[in-house]
Amino acid sequence: MAQYGYLISRNTKAILAHDSPYYKARIFEREEPENVIKSPQVILEENCIIYGSSLHGRRESVKKLLGLKYKVPIPVDPKKDVFFFPTAASRNKDCVWLAYYQIQNFREEGDRLKVQFLDGTCLLINVSLHAFSQQYLKTAQVITMMSRPSFYDHTQPFTSVKLDLLSFFRKKY
Repeated sequence: MAQYGYLISRNTKAILAHDSPYYKARIFEREEPENVIKSPQVILEENCIIYGSSLHGRRESVKKLLGLKYKVPIPVDPKKDVFFFPTAASRNKDCVWLAYYQIQNFREEGDRLKVQFLDGTCLLINVSLHAFSQQYLKTAQVITMMSRPSFYDHTQPFTSVKLDLLSFFRKKY
């Protein structure tokens, strides 16, 4: 993985920007975080490519599926249930990318949010409970849409696509 820097797995919990002259990201997979020289955006991009698409492609797909414009959840490897969502705009220094299936619970703690992961470790982040909940729900919607049997079966288009084609042909002919 030296060529790419870091391979996101089902055990990856969070990816944060790291304010250091050398390290650009901090990754939580085990109890101790790992510092990486590539930025969270580059790590996500490289991993999306490894798992079959680009970050841009995954982002555009989710935007179209849910009609989102910003703070888009990313299905890094949807076939292995690896979905990440940002807590802020991706260019924001406080943005934390969290793995949906690694989260056990979350709650407000002062003016921050405490996220507890399945392994019992916790992370305090700068985001409101409301903003976090919205991102968490958006990710659940993406997972639901992508887990529908018709999502990967291209012989069975989505109902909305069927209806759009029918209305198109009715108007034309």
